[in-house]
Amino acid sequence: MAAASSPSPATFPARGAEVTLTTEEIRVTRSPLASSLYPDVARPADELIGWYKQAPEGCSPGYIQLLFDAERPRVNFSPSQAEEFAALDLQLTNLQAGYPLEAGSGSAGADTADAAGSADSANTENTEISAAEWVSFAESAGGGNEGASPKKTPKKQQQRAPAPWAKVATPDEVPETNEEADIDGPIYGQTVCVTGDVEPYDKGEVWDMIASRGGVVAKNVTKKTTMLIVGEWHSMTSKEKRARELQDKGQELQIIGFQEFLQLIK
Repeated sequence: MAAASSPSPATFPARGAEVTLTTEEIRVTRSPLASSLYPDVARPADELIGWYKQAPEGCSPGYIQLLFDAERPRVNFSPSQAEEFAALDLQLTNLQAGYPLEAGSGSAGADTADAAGSADSANTENTEISAAEWVSFAESAGGGNEGASPKKTPKKQQQRAPAPWAKVATPDEVPETNEEADIDGPIYGQTVCVTGDVEPYDKGEVWDMIASRGGVVAKNVTKKTTMLIVGEWHSMTSKEKRARELQDKGQELQIIGFQEFLQLIK
């Protein structure tokens, strides 16, 4: 029996660079001129912490800045490369969420038009939406990328069932730690990160639970993280992969399920 072939890598042209993305690796290859200013990058995909972004618009260029522990490579986009920017942003979102890279792939404009057409024709009352459908809205809704503020959601999307993405999106502001919390509590003094779906709460509400009990909320898993709370998800998230890697390297990092967390803070 022939072995199943791996999905072909996705390549995205940028200004003076080319980004190649697979489930195993993120590679940025600079042009000869750009390489004199910025180095090429090749990092394991599961080391991606998140990214900052600014979409090209009108005459203004844009960028995506990838965030790794020790590197912050920036990929610039010309004003004419809005579609390439949106396609790369979408596939980075898929990658970090554990979705297949090809989910919602293709022309960004076509995806948005198709999704909007479905919204126009669908009954907006109690309409169920799959996670894959919501990935196709990722660029317009702004969910999933670390450090970027969500854009305003169109009214037709607001009328539909709540997006599963909204529950796992990273909030903009981290709550302050309650230093007067019970010092003997199981969360006090912990540096805690949250990943996955924490139904019936959203991530911001869980962050408030952590901070109110004296924990330090962390957006990403780092060498300072001491606890990772894992909600339901259809595959292992990049944050959990990173946490397990750090455990294997000897870091004292506790990984617990969301229900276990709720029992701890009772």
